[in-house]
Amino acid sequence: MLKEEIEIKDESGNSTFETEETEIEVGEFLQFFWQKKESGQLASYDGDFESPRIPKEAEVLDDNLPNLAEMTNVLAKSSNALINSLEILNQRMQELKQQVQISMSGQSSGVQAEIIQLRSQLAALAQEVHKSR
Repeated sequence: MLKEEIEIKDESGNSTFETEETEIEVGEFLQFFWQKKESGQLASYDGDFESPRIPKEAEVLDDNLPNLAEMTNVLAKSSNALINSLEILNQRMQELKQQVQISMSGQSSGVQAEIIQLRSQLAALAQEVHKSR
């Protein structure tokens, strides 16, 4: 077991120290220091141990599975928010479409009323011209 003290600061700036224990296999430990010695880095070793072996797939999944679950939750929430936003946008678009249709029908009826009025004025003018002949 490798014991390491980690300093944790809370919101008020107080520092507390927690001890973290890491399980290290003896072979990994010896391989790590042998690589440091062979590469000439042993003299400048600062005390951090990094396992020289590549982690197994199961270990990587075990380490990252909680993060994946959290990411899934975040994606689900943002997906729901996006769906809600799209529904609101669709409703607003339908409202605007109805307003445009109402406006167009109002303009159309106004134009038709103007045409009817012009026709009646033309008919009256045609009668006056016909009478004056």
